[in-house]
Amino acid sequence: MKNLFKRLPTFSADYSGVCNAIQHMRCLIILHGQGGCIGEVEKRQFFWNWKKIFQTGKKENRVNIIGDTCLSGWTEDRRTNLKSNLQRQYDKVISWNDNAGIEELQKMCSASINIVASVSALPTVRKLEEDYGVPYMIAEEELKEIKGMEVFNKTGSILLVGEQVIMNQYRKQFRKNGYTGRISVCNFFEMNLEWMEEGDCRLEGEDDYIKYLKEQGGYEYIVGDPLLEQFGGYQKEFINVPQIALSGRLLNDR
Repeated sequence: MKNLFKRLPTFSADYSGVCNAIQHMRCLIILHGQGGCIGEVEKRQFFWNWKKIFQTGKKENRVNIIGDTCLSGWTEDRRTNLKSNLQRQYDKVISWNDNAGIEELQKMCSASINIVASVSALPTVRKLEEDYGVPYMIAEEELKEIKGMEVFNKTGSILLVGEQVIMNQYRKQFRKNGYTGRISVCNFFEMNLEWMEEGDCRLEGEDDYIKYLKEQGGYEYIVGDPLLEQFGGYQKEFINVPQIALSGRLLNDR
C-alpha cells in the first residue's frame, strides 16, 4: 500500500502544533492527508479566479519569485540572497512569499521573467508563459555549504533527499567543487521528470524509500531530514538537513 507510514510521522504536520493540541485537548490526534502542503496552496491561489486578478499592460523590468516557501526549504537568508542578486538586474523583485500584495499580483503578467524557486511553482509559471508570454527560469542561488560535508570523499556516492530545485542546486555545486562520484536526488513530494537524472526518484512512501536504497546499493553519504537516518542505507555518514515539510519545525535548528 502506497503512502502508508509506519515509522515516519504524517507529512507536513508541524510537531509543535500537534503537541500543543494534544496537551490542551487531551485527545488522540489523527492527521489525514497532506493536501495543501507542497504546491497545492500555490496552485489554488493562482488558478482560483486568476483571469479576474491579472491586469495586462506593457512589460516592466521586474521579476517574480514563485515557490520560495519555507515548506520548500527556503529560509529567510536564502530568499534575501536571491533577491539581492536579482536586484542588480531588475528594477523590481517581487516574492510571492513575503511582499506580494494584490496590486503586485495584478501586475505579474507584465514581468520580464519568473523565477521558479520550487517544483510547486511550475503550473503557475507555465500558465503565465502560455497566456502572457512571460518566460521562466530555475532559481540558481549559491547555497551555503552543508554542515558536515567536509567529511565527504569527493569520489564517494551521495544521496540528496529533499525539494528538487534546492537539491539539484546542491548537486550542481558539489560537481563544481570537484565531486566526481554518483550524486542522486529523491523526494517524497512532487518532482519534475525533466529535471531528474538517472538514479533520481520520486518516492511514494517510506517503503518506497527503503526499496530505493536497496536497489541503488546504498550510498556512502546521505543528506536528508534527521527522521530518515533510522532507515540506514549509508556506509559512512548521514548529514542532517531538516526538511520542514517532513519533520516540522521542532527538528529544524538551521
